[in-house]
Amino acid sequence: MLTISINSRKRLRALAGPCLACSVLAYFSYHLLEGEHGLSASRALDFRIEQARDVHERVRSTRERLEHKVSLLRAGSLDLDLLEELVRSKLGYSHADELLIRLPEGGKRAG
Repeated sequence: MLTISINSRKRLRALAGPCLACSVLAYFSYHLLEGEHGLSASRALDFRIEQARDVHERVRSTRERLEHKVSLLRAGSLDLDLLEELVRSKLGYSHADELLIRLPEGGKRAG
């Protein structure tokens, strides 16, 4: 049987506290960095929030542009130029003396 001297027991007891403290510190440090609510998860969430803000801004600007076009087509404030542009582009109407050059959707005009 292995006998441990009294001096060795005192040393083991003296080391037990710091070892336990280091273990607890390591456990919480790991979860601070890599845990479900840690710093890396926070960075990933910040990135997703920024992406969502970008999408929101694009959708908002598209909605505002469409609302403006709709407001121009209301009976009280009908914009005849916009109406003519829509008739020409959607229905293909033109005057007899006009030459139409169709660009692909989203195409850029040379200028």
